[in-house]
Amino acid sequence: MRHTPRFLLASAGLLFVTAGLGAQEIKYGLQATVALPMSDLGEKQILDDAPGYGIGAHMLIGFQGGHAILPRLDYTYFEKSSPTRKVQMLQIGADYNYFFSIESLQVV
Repeated sequence: MRHTPRFLLASAGLLFVTAGLGAQEIKYGLQATVALPMSDLGEKQILDDAPGYGIGAHMLIGFQGGHAILPRLDYTYFEKSSPTRKVQMLQIGADYNYFFSIESLQVV
């Protein structure tokens, strides 16, 4: 079980490398996020209504026919002052997108 994070990081790296082999176009991007949890984010509702701020990076890998894969890495930070609570999250994920119009894939 100790090697699970290494396996996940290696798998994500492999996805970044191999997905580009058949890709039509690869684009990179950065994002900023704001989150406001409406239910508990942890025990005893310690972070309800506490805003969270985040940054992230993503890669749009476009394929023929409007298909695209969007691997991403996100970091989000939540803090509440009374009582003092802090939560940090690092997330690795990938989305599948289908663009009905090919032009929208080229504009992204």
